Amino acid sequence: AEAAAHFLKALKKSPNNGGLLTNLGGLYLVQGMYDKALKSLNKAIAIDSENTVARTNRALLKLGMGDFATAWDDYEYRWSSTNFMAKRFQNLKEWEGPSGPETVVLIWAEQGLGDEIMFASCYGDLVARAEHTIIECEPRLAPLFARSFPDAPVRPQSVLADGTETLEPDYDCVVPSGSLMRYFRPTIESVPDREAYLTPDPAAVARWRAHFDSLGSGPKVAISWRSRLMTHERLLEYTRLEQWREIFAIPGVVWINVQYDDCERELIEAEERFGIRIERCEGVDLMNDFDTVAAICAASDLVISPQNALGHLAGAVGAETLMMGNRFWWNNLGAVADPASRHYPWMPSIRLITRVPGESWDAVLAEVRDRVETAATLRALAA
Repeated sequence: AEAAAHFLKALKKSPNNGGLLTNLGGLYLVQGMYDKALKSLNKAIAIDSENTVARTNRALLKLGMGDFATAWDDYEYRWSSTNFMAKRFQNLKEWEGPSGPETVVLIWAEQGLGDEIMFASCYGDLVARAEHTIIECEPRLAPLFARSFPDAPVRPQSVLADGTETLEPDYDCVVPSGSLMRYFRPTIESVPDREAYLTPDPAAVARWRAHFDSLGSGPKVAISWRSRLMTHERLLEYTRLEQWREIFAIPGVVWINVQYDDCERELIEAEERFGIRIERCEGVDLMNDFDTVAAICAASDLVISPQNALGHLAGAVGAETLMMGNRFWWNNLGAVADPASRHYPWMPSIRLITRVPGESWDAVLAEVRDRVETAATLRALAA
């Protein structure tokens, strides 16, 4: 709010300053003031139609509101925005949609692991349309993707840290994974309502389910509570385990850790504070063995997660997931427009539980507690 006051003061002296309008629009965006954000961003773009940050932020705003009509065109400006990675394969032909003549299309992964998992929801669409599709992915996802998309070769990404490509092209054209959305998800109604689109190893799922059943008769609840990358902004997006008192007070629950970085101290503190035990999946590299983590999620009765890679992985394999976060996330695809919505279009097995940025987490945590309590009651009745 203090920053907004300064921007508004500056705009009185320079009302057609595109940079000020862009920054103010971004600020309104994170505050949840979506009408004001759109007005500010539209004015910045009217001043300079090639304002890439404003165009990208407007895309994210419109997607969050469920307005796909012009959002995907704006989203293509992300490559020139300082908030996104550099675009690869800039000298190669880019796929131009299902009507193109190309026979071999390479999908390359962009952005973070959670984004890659979301965009993979379109991979099956391209595999069905193109004569041949090659999927390039983050190495940790290769085994899971290979099982999930058996009709397309899957290989780890071929780029070095300095941007050098390590393989000679064996394809006619390329497409970044996020750009598939403009072709296969032109409206919110075109997002398929399906239980899952990634396939965990069924034998591994059975083994983990048997192991978890040996730990107790209550519901098996896998938990993650933050991202590995914790910037100042991201601190506003996550709860802390010390806030989970009422959730951990539910008796009979078998808690399973799937937080994928060094969190042992946090786990021990939670166990001591709340008198619980949190199962560690011994021998599993939760950071790098995502194929096994997918099986662990699928073997659990419930997954609790923020909007991070783990939550998206759980939802993609069809695990019932409670996803906590701030209300505005562009990938909520319309949940912003309907605050009462709990639907997450990418992965229907996920239930969104959100707050307005700046509000207390109390209501979010209370809803999660009620959901876990219901699961515990149903398990007890079934027994």
